[in-house]
Amino acid sequence: MSGDGPESAPLYAPTGLNVQAEVISQCSAVVQQFRDGKFGRPVAFTKIMGIIPNASAEGGPGQQAAHAYLGIIDQVEKERVEAAKRGDGGDGGGRSRSRARSGSPNGGRGHSRSPSPNEGGRHRPRSPSPDEGGRHRSCSPNRGGRHHSRSASLVEGSNSKRQRLNDSMLPWVVKDFIVEATLSPELQKTRNQLIEFAKDPKYVLGSIRNSTRHIAFPDSEWLAIIKGDAVDLNKVIASQFSVSHEPHRAEPIGEGVQILFGSSTPTKSVSTQAEWLTAWAKAADAITFVFPHRRRELDAYRQYIIDLFISSAEHVHQRIILLDRKLRNEAAGRRDLLLSDCARFAHWERSFLNDNGAAYLESKPKAKDGGKGASSGSGGEKRKSEPCKRFNDDRCPASKNSCRYAHICLRCKRNHPVSKCDRPSALSESFGAT
Repeated sequence: MSGDGPESAPLYAPTGLNVQAEVISQCSAVVQQFRDGKFGRPVAFTKIMGIIPNASAEGGPGQQAAHAYLGIIDQVEKERVEAAKRGDGGDGGGRSRSRARSGSPNGGRGHSRSPSPNEGGRHRPRSPSPDEGGRHRSCSPNRGGRHHSRSASLVEGSNSKRQRLNDSMLPWVVKDFIVEATLSPELQKTRNQLIEFAKDPKYVLGSIRNSTRHIAFPDSEWLAIIKGDAVDLNKVIASQFSVSHEPHRAEPIGEGVQILFGSSTPTKSVSTQAEWLTAWAKAADAITFVFPHRRRELDAYRQYIIDLFISSAEHVHQRIILLDRKLRNEAAGRRDLLLSDCARFAHWERSFLNDNGAAYLESKPKAKDGGKGASSGSGGEKRKSEPCKRFNDDRCPASKNSCRYAHICLRCKRNHPVSKCDRPSALSESFGAT
């Protein structure tokens, strides 16, 4: 980038804030000029505060916009300092490299050793000088990335040898600087921890496993928490009652690194209110072990789901369990949503719990009789007498009356799923059949 700046400076627009286009353009120009080194941080702060109307009004949109732009300037300054310390850019890095060489006036070119082909780069095989603060690159790829920039740490398993990206060319990173100022303290803390965990999830998992206070919990779900994914309650409830050793599978999580997990298919699934409460209690304890500040959020979400169970008929409980899975996946897929933001779940409630909800209808078995009702004609009556396979797998979202198949056991034809049947297998009866 030349001293005159790029041909068209990027716009740093505060998403969700009421800021005029002219103000955005002027503030973006100030940020770009500061990035180009045309003036220092105090001047940039003064210019931003002078451009944004009502920037000092407590709690107003002007103050939020000013806070966002000042955060961008702070981040640019931080990256500039880190680059100078690493010696991969900036005047500070160049001076540090010059002092580390021989004391000759030509900057070390008269040294007795032969010049390296990448002289002036940052990977020369020499010991660092005290002026460089001892921040030399380790030969280990796992340790080399610990002093990477924030943009590199956002990528799980980022390689320290990769060339550092320019954050200003990543639109979502620029918007994050702005939106982060409007996030709740809980969301900010969770996001910062996840960014740190992404640097080395294997190390975080090992640290948890070797802690003296961690609870018994499936390794695959510990890793889901570390990565910010939703916990699979089916695996939690399966591990709760399992007395056998699970087979393991290898999962790569980085270059040359694998981690072993139990079977990906749970042997038991959550199908009742009591089972959900049991699995959620374990999951909440595991999540708060990693994120202690989330306890109030998880308790509020637990009460929200319990209220749905209490206020709904029993045949709707399976839909609530499906709704819970959707809500937790939705929150895990974002970084601006708390599970305690229950008011934002109203549309998903309608979709899963109403008889005409899109999600509920999508989960029902599809009709194969040209649109005729399940009970119309002899075909419908035959299907109604057949056991429902989804019911026997504890995953049928339909009620007993609305399902196209009978909610009876595959084995004894009584009103319970096959997983709760006390009758022995019919293998012995069919062994001698011709």
